[in-house]
Amino acid sequence: MSPEDLQPLPAHFRYMPFQAVKAKLAGVQPLGGRDWSKAAKDRFIELANEKDLVGLICNDKDSDRVAIRLIDTSQEGVDLTIDSVLVEEGLVERK
Repeated sequence: MSPEDLQPLPAHFRYMPFQAVKAKLAGVQPLGGRDWSKAAKDRFIELANEKDLVGLICNDKDSDRVAIRLIDTSQEGVDLTIDSVLVEEGLVERK
Protein backbone atom coordinates (compact mmCIF):
# COMPACT_ATOMS: atom_id res chain seq x y z
CA MET A 1 0.00 0.00 0.00
CA SER A 2 1.34 3.40 -0.85
CA PRO A 3 0.75 6.66 1.06
CA GLU A 4 -1.46 7.81 -1.80
CA ASP A 5 -3.85 4.94 -1.03
CA LEU A 6 -4.51 6.18 2.53
CA GLN A 7 -7.87 7.79 3.20
CA PRO A 8 -9.10 9.79 6.19
CA LEU A 9 -11.15 7.83 8.70
CA PRO A 10 -14.83 8.81 8.47
CA ALA A 11 -15.96 10.93 11.41
CA HIS A 12 -18.51 8.39 12.69
CA PHE A 13 -15.62 5.92 13.31
CA ARG A 14 -13.42 8.40 15.22
CA TYR A 15 -15.25 8.28 18.54
CA MET A 16 -16.36 5.41 20.71
CA PRO A 17 -19.95 5.57 21.99
CA PHE A 18 -20.63 5.54 25.73
CA GLN A 19 -20.29 1.91 26.80
CA ALA A 20 -20.40 1.84 30.58
CA VAL A 21 -23.18 -0.14 32.24
CA LYS A 22 -24.20 -0.39 35.86
CA ALA A 23 -23.05 -3.70 37.30
CA LYS A 24 -22.86 -5.60 40.55
CA LEU A 25 -20.99 -8.63 41.83
CA ALA A 26 -23.20 -11.66 41.20
CA GLY A 27 -24.53 -13.84 43.97
CA VAL A 28 -23.39 -11.81 46.98
CA GLN A 29 -24.61 -8.98 49.14
CA PRO A 30 -23.25 -6.98 52.07
CA LEU A 31 -23.33 -8.72 55.43
CA GLY A 32 -26.83 -8.28 56.84
CA GLY A 33 -28.02 -6.96 53.47
CA ARG A 34 -27.05 -3.39 54.37
CA ASP A 35 -24.12 -1.28 53.18
CA TRP A 36 -20.80 -2.65 51.99
CA SER A 37 -18.20 -2.50 54.74
CA LYS A 38 -14.96 -0.64 54.20
CA ALA A 39 -13.11 -3.95 54.63
CA ALA A 40 -15.20 -5.59 51.88
CA LYS A 41 -14.67 -2.66 49.50
CA ASP A 42 -10.94 -2.51 50.21
CA ARG A 43 -10.54 -6.26 49.69
CA PHE A 44 -12.54 -6.15 46.46
CA ILE A 45 -10.26 -3.42 45.12
CA GLU A 46 -7.21 -5.43 46.18
CA LEU A 47 -8.52 -8.51 44.35
CA ALA A 48 -9.64 -6.71 41.18
CA ASN A 49 -7.50 -3.62 40.67
CA GLU A 50 -4.98 -3.64 37.82
CA LYS A 51 -5.79 -7.25 36.86
CA ASP A 52 -7.10 -8.81 33.70
CA LEU A 53 -10.24 -10.58 34.88
CA VAL A 54 -12.69 -12.88 33.16
CA GLY A 55 -16.27 -11.67 33.57
CA LEU A 56 -19.24 -14.00 33.39
CA ILE A 57 -22.59 -12.31 32.96
CA CYS A 58 -25.22 -13.82 35.24
CA ASN A 59 -28.96 -13.39 34.87
CA ASP A 60 -30.58 -11.31 37.61
CA LYS A 61 -34.16 -10.41 36.68
CA ASP A 62 -34.73 -8.56 39.97
CA SER A 63 -32.21 -5.79 39.32
CA ASP A 64 -31.53 -2.91 36.97
CA ARG A 65 -27.82 -3.78 37.07
CA VAL A 66 -25.89 -6.44 35.22
CA ALA A 67 -24.77 -9.18 37.62
CA ILE A 68 -21.21 -10.22 36.85
CA ARG A 69 -18.96 -12.92 38.27
CA LEU A 70 -15.29 -11.90 38.20
CA ILE A 71 -12.57 -14.54 37.91
CA ASP A 72 -8.85 -13.96 38.31
CA THR A 73 -7.07 -16.43 36.03
CA SER A 74 -3.57 -14.96 36.44
CA GLN A 75 -2.20 -17.83 38.55
CA GLU A 76 -1.41 -20.94 36.59
CA GLY A 77 -3.77 -23.79 37.49
CA VAL A 78 -5.81 -21.66 39.93
CA ASP A 79 -8.89 -19.60 39.12
CA LEU A 80 -9.93 -17.24 41.93
CA THR A 81 -13.58 -16.25 41.87
CA ILE A 82 -13.74 -12.90 43.62
CA ASP A 83 -17.19 -13.43 45.12
CA SER A 84 -16.07 -16.77 46.62
CA VAL A 85 -12.94 -15.23 48.13
CA LEU A 86 -15.02 -12.47 49.76
CA VAL A 87 -17.49 -15.02 51.14
CA GLU A 88 -14.72 -17.31 52.46
CA GLU A 89 -13.10 -14.34 54.20
CA GLY A 90 -16.42 -13.45 55.85
CA LEU A 91 -16.64 -10.04 54.20
CA VAL A 92 -19.89 -10.65 52.27
CA GLU A 93 -22.68 -13.22 52.26
CA ARG A 94 -24.40 -15.23 49.54
CA LYS A 95 -27.83 -14.09 48.42
